[in-house]
Amino acid sequence: MKEYYRFLSADLLSQFSSGVMLSAISWYAISWYKSNDLVANLTNTNLLSGLLITVLIIPIIDKIKENKIIQISLLIKTLMILSSIICCTLFKDIKIGLFIIALANGISWNIYFPASKKFIQNISNIEELNKNNSLSETIMQIGLFSSGLISGILLKYTNILKLLYLILLLSFISTLLSITLKKHSNNKENKNNINNKYSNYNNSYIYLLLIGIVLYLPFVGANEINTILPGYVTEILKGNSIIYGSIDMMYGIGAILSGVLVSYVYKKIKETNIVKYIFICSIIIGVILSINKSIIISYALLFILGIIGPSIRIIINTVTMKTVNSKSIGKLMSIWNIISILLQILLIKSLGNIMDSYGANKGFILYSITMIIGLIITLFIFRKDEYNNIKK
Repeated sequence: MKEYYRFLSADLLSQFSSGVMLSAISWYAISWYKSNDLVANLTNTNLLSGLLITVLIIPIIDKIKENKIIQISLLIKTLMILSSIICCTLFKDIKIGLFIIALANGISWNIYFPASKKFIQNISNIEELNKNNSLSETIMQIGLFSSGLISGILLKYTNILKLLYLILLLSFISTLLSITLKKHSNNKENKNNINNKYSNYNNSYIYLLLIGIVLYLPFVGANEINTILPGYVTEILKGNSIIYGSIDMMYGIGAILSGVLVSYVYKKIKETNIVKYIFICSIIIGVILSINKSIIISYALLFILGIIGPSIRIIINTVTMKTVNSKSIGKLMSIWNIISILLQILLIKSLGNIMDSYGANKGFILYSITMIIGLIITLFIFRKDEYNNIKK
């Protein structure tokens, strides 16, 4: 478990630096250039670079040691952040520096994520999967939620370049921590104790494809929220960077609690029902936010979204690790990731245009539509009798 905690420490610093990066470039773009479309273009740069690197790594993701992939991804991120700083200082071009940061996050995260899930699967036995997925999600959200507020404060009282130096330092430390990670072969206890009730489910490729869409839709929704918030705070809530950062932080606080709550609720309620209720709640909140003008209500609703969004990822990640052999999980998650990125590219570009044309608050209508799609897919894939009978 010591090695797992070293992994979590590296993950915390990496997620914190990524959160600062994404919050900083989004807020800087909306406050300096006054363009929701630029925010959407930065997001799509992140997505397109992620799509390209995911396509390239699919043939090799399960052939390289997962610890090595984690190390490579963090090193790429560190070097690209350094490149952004050089661009901003030597060439005085902040906008290009912002796009380099978006590239850095898109490339490194999409290499890192499937490898990190494979690492968790291999280091855990069957009883530890839900706990370790919950802990991993909690650690990730601690890094992300604190980064939102801190980046907001730093941008209020300092400049983007100093923020990049902080990001570079954190990324460098996380890279050093990742070097201590070792390869783990597929845990025999995990492999031998997979519940046979999942076997038919595992062999149905269409259901694996659809369950992957359910897994990644919270990422799509979170990216939509990240794109909406800068314009929403300035146009609708009339707030500043601190308000923006603190609202973003409320989402993260909720996400931290999700790791604790899911571990408890998972034992009491069927996973199928949990996911359905989450999507319904998300749809309702999206509609409310589209007509809301209160900062206090925004805090409360983003807090709730923070709880329910990551909960889907924890549950579906656990199901995936129980059904898919570790020799294939990296490739499968990369394929899911491609589908997710394609959805996000389509939605985020539309989102920027909708917000510039009709107002930032109307972006939450598109968010609700995304969650409706998730609900429909969930109702379809969980209608199978052999799956609905599974209760944790």
